[in-house]
Amino acid sequence: MSTQHASASAAGRTLDPQPRGAHQGLIDAEMRASRRAVLDAYRQRLLVDVTTLAAADFLALADPRTVHEAVILAAGTVADACTLQQYDPDIRMLRVVASRGVPDVLLRHLASADASADAVALADEGPPLPANGFKAVHAHPLRGDDNELLGLLWLLSATAASRRDQERLARAAARAMAAMAALRHSSPAAAPPSPAAATFTVHRTGDAVTLAVHGALDSATVPAFADHIRQAVFAEAPTLLIDLREVDLLAVAGVRALLDASRLCAARSTACYLVAGADHTARTVIDRLGATALLRIVEDAALITPDRAPRR
Repeated sequence: MSTQHASASAAGRTLDPQPRGAHQGLIDAEMRASRRAVLDAYRQRLLVDVTTLAAADFLALADPRTVHEAVILAAGTVADACTLQQYDPDIRMLRVVASRGVPDVLLRHLASADASADAVALADEGPPLPANGFKAVHAHPLRGDDNELLGLLWLLSATAASRRDQERLARAAARAMAAMAALRHSSPAAAPPSPAAATFTVHRTGDAVTLAVHGALDSATVPAFADHIRQAVFAEAPTLLIDLREVDLLAVAGVRALLDASRLCAARSTACYLVAGADHTARTVIDRLGATALLRIVEDAALITPDRAPRR
């Protein structure tokens, strides 16, 4: 016999007891954690192959600030110091968005150049930048497919540097920044971001409890998800299936919650499986964050045999 119930938790409802500032703090913390996790997951690839900046799997997880930090990380393989400037077409100015190893005096010089020079000309010619102990100083304009200016990448080296490697990095950085610009343009600027929401459906069939998640699994919805997990586990069902096939956003906090659920199940001798297709966005995020080996994932609950081992 089966029993069934559903519950919905929008971010506003879940976090009503907390002030708006606390809610925003959770979102900001989640964004920082997400950036760290994405950079950690791709760090080795970026250091070995700078074209990872333009890889589809990286861009699917990155936001603009993650891209900026990744450019600086990759630039460390071809230069001793670097600064990334982003072009604002509304005010026709370049502004520093990320930097590593560049002395303050040079950063101040760039800032003053921003305010006093036409940014398009600056990108093509570069201002007279003081060497300040660097033997090679190169400015690489970053442009999109239709030649619009996206930014400027400064690469400084204490010894002679390979222009070929630097140009390869600049091309990859330009493609990454173009992808972020396209993402911004495709989102209605006037529309405020909608609060993340999730609906949870729970049903039990025989000795298995299935928790289906619909919508977003992130820092705002994880508390409600964790409550459902505890209820299912302490109901002493031998098997828990977490169905992620209707999840449209899986954040880093959501992946952590899935790992916590798996650990809780193990402690209670409950078999725990995630249900997600090989090409599903949730599976992609889990894979990219290196959590696949720590979770048991099947594409269909029917693949689980009575002894609770997935059929191959």
